[in-house]
Amino acid sequence: MDLRLSGKVAVVTGASKGIGLAVTQALAAEGVNVVAVARGITGPLTDLAPRVHPVSADLTTADGPASVVEEAVSRFGGLDILVNNVGAVHPRLAGFASVTDDDWTQALTVNFLAAVRTTRAALPHLIDRGNASIVTVSSINAFLPDPMVIDYCAAKAALTNFCKALSKEVGPRGVRVNTVSPGPVSTSLWLGDDGVAATVAKASGGSPEDIARSAAAQSATGRFTAPAVALLGEQTHYTGAARSAPYRWFTDPTARERYLPDDHELNSRVNVALLRAAATREGPRSPAARLVASLVRESGEFAALWDRQEVGLRWSDAKRFVHPSVGRLDLYCQTLQDPDQSQSLLVFTATPGSDSHEKLALLNVLGTDSFPAG
Repeated sequence: MDLRLSGKVAVVTGASKGIGLAVTQALAAEGVNVVAVARGITGPLTDLAPRVHPVSADLTTADGPASVVEEAVSRFGGLDILVNNVGAVHPRLAGFASVTDDDWTQALTVNFLAAVRTTRAALPHLIDRGNASIVTVSSINAFLPDPMVIDYCAAKAALTNFCKALSKEVGPRGVRVNTVSPGPVSTSLWLGDDGVAATVAKASGGSPEDIARSAAAQSATGRFTAPAVALLGEQTHYTGAARSAPYRWFTDPTARERYLPDDHELNSRVNVALLRAAATREGPRSPAARLVASLVRESGEFAALWDRQEVGLRWSDAKRFVHPSVGRLDLYCQTLQDPDQSQSLLVFTATPGSDSHEKLALLNVLGTDSFPAG
């Protein structure tokens, strides 16, 4: 899908791995020029050149954030998007009394002040652009504090509060400010050799795997979220052409089970129109064009719709789904999706007081609010 981000300029901090790398990859796939900031530049970032410009910087220093913003503006002529993702956590196994002033300073600097300083440096450029966006990755610990990471929780709570206050000031000036607060995610922060699970395991005599399983069991979903799942939709178990949601729509009957039968024809037409737009925009050798060629060979329905030459169709914000637990749901859905990579962020809401609103609340309580992958 064309998200109308092509040509925009973004700064992503903590971009070398995990959530930051996934965000960088997704923005690059949409044609965004990304300044990807990390202490160490990794292969996955350099592989994304020239769309992605990696910058090595220490954002815990007073002048590090400003230098990164200056680099982005100098290289690309402005700034439209800031993603504050950098952060770190160190379990305090000996309790609150063991957390020194230096520990507090370090936690607040990397998890709070780095974002404050980067935002402060970026804001004049974002306001100048207009229709700009700041997205900050906070944590569920901002709302559900844990004594084992007490300094991290306090820093993330401050970060969330800062973003909320800032949104009220700069929203009227054309800059959206949003915060994402994920739970346990399959990144090195949790699962690395020096991550939370390994650190707790060393102190308790258990295994990192057992610690991770225990943490996952306490989350609403009962599992860790993968970075691609958290921001882009759960597609990581697919390979090859099947990674594309439009490909599955036309080749796998189970992909249609979550939609009402009356909507299947329109969904097919929209999928074809979006692929046509992507293939036209990206050229005959693009992944989108290769996907079209595969579907023309493999799906008679797709081939027939392709010959109709329909253009300009887009997904409606209003969607009707069939959930296996509660049946029909009438929802408002914002769908951000790349036709080739199946990268998507889905946000579902229902009209307050409606049957669908009550069903969503019930699914959340039951812990079955997600749809089967498809």
